[in-house]
Amino acid sequence: MKKSIYIALVFVFIFFPFFVSAQEMDTVVLLDTSESMFPYFQSTIDYLIQDIIKNQLKEGDTFHLLTFDNQPDFEISRKLRNSKDIQDILSRVLLLQPLGKYTDLIAALVYVNNYTNDLPSITKKRILILTDGVNDPPPGSMYKNNTATLKEKIQSITANMKRKGWDVSLIRFPLSSASGSAGSSSASRGVDIFPELSKELNTKIIPLVDNNTTLSHKATGDPLIIFPSDLGKVQRLFSIPFKVKNFSEVPVQLKLKSISWNNNNILKKETSVKVDAESTAELNALVELKPTMEGKKYTIPVVLSFSNDMRPYPRTGSITFNLIVSKHSFINSSIFKVVIIIAALLLLFLMLLFIIKKTAEASLTRGQTRGTEAYKNKKILYRKQDISEEEKKHLYKQKKETSTPVAYVTHKVHEKDFVTSSPKKVTGTAYEMIIDSQNRRIGTRNVQWFSDGSVFTLGGTRADDYFIFIYPVDHHIAEIFMEKGTLYFKIINKDYFPDIKDSIVPLKNRVLRAVSSDGRVFNLKIEKWISPLDKINRILHLIDHPGTPDFRY
Repeated sequence: MKKSIYIALVFVFIFFPFFVSAQEMDTVVLLDTSESMFPYFQSTIDYLIQDIIKNQLKEGDTFHLLTFDNQPDFEISRKLRNSKDIQDILSRVLLLQPLGKYTDLIAALVYVNNYTNDLPSITKKRILILTDGVNDPPPGSMYKNNTATLKEKIQSITANMKRKGWDVSLIRFPLSSASGSAGSSSASRGVDIFPELSKELNTKIIPLVDNNTTLSHKATGDPLIIFPSDLGKVQRLFSIPFKVKNFSEVPVQLKLKSISWNNNNILKKETSVKVDAESTAELNALVELKPTMEGKKYTIPVVLSFSNDMRPYPRTGSITFNLIVSKHSFINSSIFKVVIIIAALLLLFLMLLFIIKKTAEASLTRGQTRGTEAYKNKKILYRKQDISEEEKKHLYKQKKETSTPVAYVTHKVHEKDFVTSSPKKVTGTAYEMIIDSQNRRIGTRNVQWFSDGSVFTLGGTRADDYFIFIYPVDHHIAEIFMEKGTLYFKIINKDYFPDIKDSIVPLKNRVLRAVSSDGRVFNLKIEKWISPLDKINRILHLIDHPGTPDFRY
């Protein structure tokens, strides 16, 4: 019996930290939408709600939005699994308008208390109450401004919140000077009950300040991660000095587990830092880059991962540095020796291949066969002066039958020498190219319709199907084609995609890193195109189905 108890205790001590660190969270926002909130409403959305949704929450968390004025109301609930869920929440928030005549704050507290009680008990609960703190109920409300009744109800609600261990934050909109206190009432402006709430919950009241970029950290108590600016010259093994700002009244201990770049952890070893209450400390992360990286300036996007249930943010950012490569370090390394062995084997293979080619005359036609296959399945390129008028007509007829784009080139390829195909035939599935900072409001210029066998070029001239115009790149640096319903990216000019090893890669949910002719780094992705009308329909459907996570239309 004692042995079984001992084993159970060992199991708890080993695995309990894992379950705690993996705990999901329900964030419940109770937002005042009475007309007195109008001057501060946009700041609340910009610097608090959007920041929490985009940066503070993690995958698997659930966001709940409740509003109140004359009476409380439910707006939306979403479990975060992808960017679509985030966009649904933000779209619903943007539809809100502060137009209510009254503020029945006690009724709203009762509502949020009952709503949170019904959520799964296994998740952590965080409640953010955003209002001026004044209880100004409409005529006929059961929660009138009677001092004894208000205090009794507040104590009943807060007792349940403390018993359940919920994290409750009070964010104060600017309070009108005409408002009364919890001990006195004002018939015109109601009674300020925030001091009583703050006292019972043992939590501070956080004032709302316009353009306050740290408001979300003050409201949640989660530390702020400050990424460093340009690190200057570094070697392959160097330290990144992150700053951590603690907004809470107690010290926090952070442990950095990994720094991910291109799905690789570049952190040499885990590191931790203790940050005193309402203070800032430096977290030095030792990282190591691959020996194969060239010596030049880099700006790399990274994702930070921390242990336990601490939620510092932002956890994504970029690091800029100038890598200095030692000439002798690579030659003396074991990797260099492996490279020499591979090169010797490759040379031996090429010699054998040369002998086989000499003895097999049929291999001389390989180039012709490959050209024929390219003619059938890819773009058709031919010289104007090498083909007769009848053959041109035949090719044009074949182009119309197969919907294959045709381009004419002379010896020197110029943009003016290209003649694009006839207007797009709208069939298959539409995909849009999205480039960092490049304007997407250009109609369907960078939208193409794919079906199996479709091939489209990507480059920096108007002759390319997908046109990159904000960064300088050459013509036809890559191709995008569809095979068996899957999109693939084929690299034509490797100089523009140094981080991609394979010449052909699938494009499903993938962001590609590219480098322009003048050395600037930018991200590129191909995703399904949604027309402006469909986007409007999505927002309108959110009004009809606010609490349905996976509705389709």
